[in-house]
Amino acid sequence: MAYHDQTQSSFSFTNAANGAENFLRWSSSAMLRGGRMTKFKGQAASFSPELGLVGITAGPGDAVGCGQALLTLDRVRSLLRWAAAPIALFAASTPAFAQAQDACIEVTPNNFVCQDNGDPATDDQLIDGAGDDVVVSIEDGFEVDNVGAGIPQEYGIQIVNARNVTIEQSGGSSSISAFGFGIDVLDAQGSIDITTGGDVTGTVVTGISATSTGAGGITIDSTAGTVSGGIYGIAAANEVSGSISITVANVVGRAGDGIIAGNQASTGGIEIDSTAGNVSGDNTGINARNSGSGSLSIISGTVSGATLD
Repeated sequence: MAYHDQTQSSFSFTNAANGAENFLRWSSSAMLRGGRMTKFKGQAASFSPELGLVGITAGPGDAVGCGQALLTLDRVRSLLRWAAAPIALFAASTPAFAQAQDACIEVTPNNFVCQDNGDPATDDQLIDGAGDDVVVSIEDGFEVDNVGAGIPQEYGIQIVNARNVTIEQSGGSSSISAFGFGIDVLDAQGSIDITTGGDVTGTVVTGISATSTGAGGITIDSTAGTVSGGIYGIAAANEVSGSISITVANVVGRAGDGIIAGNQASTGGIEIDSTAGNVSGDNTGINARNSGSGSLSIISGTVSGATLD
């Protein structure tokens, strides 16, 4: 077991983010010419929602800690849609885009089933909860691949404007691979419960991201596969109240932390169990901080970080 509640680090999150930013700026300038605003599925290609995520200090030499300096990761997020939308617009005009693809379908109000329809989904699976609870059941064989299919987009599955969120694997296995975030539950007003059924990848940013701004805990179980991200493998933050429980197998954060978790003002605790696999990060393997009054428990197998374990 290795745990560090970090106060100093030579790792600069800005450098990692700048690398992603430079790539995204190059991608967007290379793919999109002219001064017109483009739209995809009725949405402006330049639009990007803000991210309330576990904070990382943004300046060289600053401390790396949960709940600080959100602007650097916001900057990466805001560039993703510019980079991805022009490719999606091009792909929409090709015959392959009309083939039957996997999709998350609303079967009853705010209850979604992610179905295996044949080919992997190459669209973002975007779900707006409209302030209510959201339940997502993932079927055996469901797959999102908006990277390998040549149509990079920002999310595999994203849920916004929801109260309590449940994402569950109803049976079998699944695979989610996206350009930015594999699974992103953004600012839920209640509890978040995520159970995956296979590998989840966020190529540029984060494999699984979960943030709650209301009363409710966060539970993530990814033991069925590997979670990997360009910066973080798994990022979880409670901004008000509730506990965090993360149970994993293999997790990789290529430019940041394997797992980063923080309670900002909560009385709940943080529990992380990685005994089923290996956790690695370019900065730290596991970075957890409880700024409230709850307990902190980490039970780990192999944990490694280039800067700190």
